[in-house]
Amino acid sequence: MISDDIIHVTTDDAPVHGRTAYWQQKTAELLVSMDYADVADDELIASQRVVQRGPLRAVHLTCSPHVVERGWRLVKRYQKPSIFMCILINGEGFVYQGSKCAQMAPGDIVIYDVSRPYIHGFTTTAEHVTYDLPASEFYTRFGAWNEPAVVHLSAQFGTGAVASRHLANNARKLFKLAPHLPAETNSTQIWQAADNVMTALRPYSPAEDLRIATIRQFALDQLDNPDLSIHHLSNALGVSTRLIQRRFASLGTSFSDWLRLQRLEWAAALLANPSLSKVSITEIALECGFADASHFSRTFAKHFQCCPMAWRRERTRV
Repeated sequence: MISDDIIHVTTDDAPVHGRTAYWQQKTAELLVSMDYADVADDELIASQRVVQRGPLRAVHLTCSPHVVERGWRLVKRYQKPSIFMCILINGEGFVYQGSKCAQMAPGDIVIYDVSRPYIHGFTTTAEHVTYDLPASEFYTRFGAWNEPAVVHLSAQFGTGAVASRHLANNARKLFKLAPHLPAETNSTQIWQAADNVMTALRPYSPAEDLRIATIRQFALDQLDNPDLSIHHLSNALGVSTRLIQRRFASLGTSFSDWLRLQRLEWAAALLANPSLSKVSITEIALECGFADASHFSRTFAKHFQCCPMAWRRERTRV
């Protein structure tokens, strides 16, 4: 459980004189080495809770306004091959890296490479969660991160809104920020949360194959939703319906034809599974996203030249 392995430090633990120095040291131990810019000892009020999940680390920070900087001196002296994925829960903040300054509002996500200099600041009292993702594992899962500047996802629209909901929910579970949520999160769930954020970025990639892969994976995750449509995808991914149509046209098909085929193949696999022989054909049809059993049976028979019942009987025969 979270309560068994969480590390909690606050500026209340600091000496009367030397609060900033104390906090700088603790942050270096628990997250990364940074300089605190022009913060008087009696002005900094902060609390950190840190959760470790295998090689992953997440930090929940509540703090008064302040600014930290990780310049080339610290980057070279205290090397840390990590990607930071951060979500602002409350307050206002910003991240400056490369030639870009990302202004953060509640729910916004920023991603940046810790091996490059950056400045991270909070202009109000704030609540913030940082996911410290080891670069080697990040690259294996998502490919090399070659962005020279901070990447910003707004929680207000498009794919950023979808990613924000996923990451905020994960953070709430991880740190039990809402009483009704379970306080257990393993490393797999953290990587899944990171994958949701990276999926949100991919439609903006110049790589065409990456875009279609993202769209298809999003649709595959919702095959059981009978309301899944090209307009649903468009709204959820923050891309136009015309772009989605072009992506499927490049594969020699349309979205509706591709979706129908995926659902039919899924249903065919379920019908051929002997352990599901007691599950009705209607239940399987609904599970695979078909609105009703009669439509499913007609569509199945037209595609496979065999009705669902005969398909099941032939493939589950002992």
